[in-house]
Amino acid sequence: QLLKFINSGLWDFIVDAPDYEALAGELRWIFRKPSAYISNGLLTLVHTVRVSVASYFIAKDYFKVNTSAKASVKISYLGPNFTSRFLKKTEQDVPRAELKAHRLRKASPDSPIIVELGENYEVMLAYLWELLTKQPNGEGGMLLTNGYANIFYIRDTEGILWAVGAGWDNGGWRVEADSIQDPDGWGDGYQVFAR
Repeated sequence: QLLKFINSGLWDFIVDAPDYEALAGELRWIFRKPSAYISNGLLTLVHTVRVSVASYFIAKDYFKVNTSAKASVKISYLGPNFTSRFLKKTEQDVPRAELKAHRLRKASPDSPIIVELGENYEVMLAYLWELLTKQPNGEGGMLLTNGYANIFYIRDTEGILWAVGAGWDNGGWRVEADSIQDPDGWGDGYQVFAR
């Protein structure tokens, strides 16, 4: 019954609601934190990585299209949703954290992925940037560089949750933001990061 609910439009409405945490808190007693008890079999934990504290992170100062040899991180493309929703974002007092990288075992839209990740699904934009700086030229590392997406669930300047994907393509990182209500979802083999 729970999986039917997750795959219904009502679940998408709840996850995309601006006051998602409040709604989830109200519903938690019904589902007894479903992700703690029920696995959809979507994700396999493959890595963990520590990310640093950031006192002040201004997105537009870092996320810039530049594939030259002088670029601190080679970025070949910033999608329109990412540009309009995230470049104005500033994050303050970003805490140190341990991120877990999960490999998608089968294709899925965002809602079931978020459920399986549990309450630690959301991450900060500064964390994505820190991981990019460790693979600025598409080197091997935590992030996939085979053209598959690395997915991060991040809120924009208005508090709306998006699936931000970063993938290596055309000599640089492509960074895009997709609605979590996108029915197409993500392919198997893609990677999802959460706390």
